[in-house]
Amino acid sequence: MHKTKQIRANFFCEHFSTLLFRYWLSDSIVSTTVFIDQQNTDRNVIYVDQPGLILSRDVYLNEADFPDYVTAYKTFIVDAVSLIADDMGLTIQTAALNQAADDIYELEKTLATVSERGSFEINGAKQD
Repeated sequence: MHKTKQIRANFFCEHFSTLLFRYWLSDSIVSTTVFIDQQNTDRNVIYVDQPGLILSRDVYLNEADFPDYVTAYKTFIVDAVSLIADDMGLTIQTAALNQAADDIYELEKTLATVSERGSFEINGAKQD
């Protein structure tokens, strides 16, 4: 028999992100790697990057044009977390799951908006 644990009502997307990485080694919010520094091969550096977004960037930036995609994606998040929680013997309230799905989507939308701006700086040098 499964021992059931109760997770607080304010289930946060950080918890989901941690579960993804812990059990399935899947990046969610950031991707990190350690590699040789391209400017100085005598040292290693930690690269932090944005992993690929689940939906097309156009969906995030033009949400009004893709309401069915957004709804289906949020439903997928809720269903996936429900399956993970059930597999772990956890109980999560539906309202908390829906809020987590909204939070995850809004975070990804923010990442899509920020990364759309084009150029950024590395060590003071502008990159495109």
